[in-house]
Amino acid sequence: MSASRIQKENVLGGATLVAYLSSPNFDGHITYDAPDDGNMISGFGVEVFAYGNRNPYDLVLHSNGYLYGTDNGPNLNYGDLATGCTPGQELPEIEEEDKINLLEFGNYYGHPNRKRGETDPRQCIWRSQNEPSDGDYTAPIVIGTSSMDGICEFQTAHFNSQMRGNLIYSKYKDPLHRVILTQDGRGVISQSNPPIPLVGDQTLDVTQVRKRLRACAGAT
Repeated sequence: MSASRIQKENVLGGATLVAYLSSPNFDGHITYDAPDDGNMISGFGVEVFAYGNRNPYDLVLHSNGYLYGTDNGPNLNYGDLATGCTPGQELPEIEEEDKINLLEFGNYYGHPNRKRGETDPRQCIWRSQNEPSDGDYTAPIVIGTSSMDGICEFQTAHFNSQMRGNLIYSKYKDPLHRVILTQDGRGVISQSNPPIPLVGDQTLDVTQVRKRLRACAGAT
């Protein structure tokens, strides 16, 4: 296996981050002691909130207090999949579908980072989105076809309030999709399939502005 097949991460890579902007000593200027696989030497006002997000496009803080985020699954030609903390412990790359995660502090969502794995071995091991949650890994609440991108909460009383609190996510070259959450917000009752015709196709991002959903077209 050539070294080029192993994609390295820094200590903040492949994760959802939090920046403590209100701290009087906030330092967001991140630097490392080496250009590749280095340790942080500044920027300690920024840290990891949730681990193991491969390519998250968007997230939303829901009115229920939970944070939800889309994440693009693994693709071919982007590096092998770590199965341990040392070189040589890999599986050949595969492709998997995209997902929505319920993002909670300290949880690991499956995309490995051997740099953080030096102190947190669960992050050395790639986990498939099809695996159930366990003590080391948190499975997604939604699995969908690529490319799942923008996400927002439907917050108005339109449609007799039947969609209030639903998640709306955009899928590139597709109309918008609707996700109905369980009452506790930790699971999903259903998602629209086929998608709902709220706006046209070719969307990449979505937001709710002035009581309307607005979708932003993505470049082809």
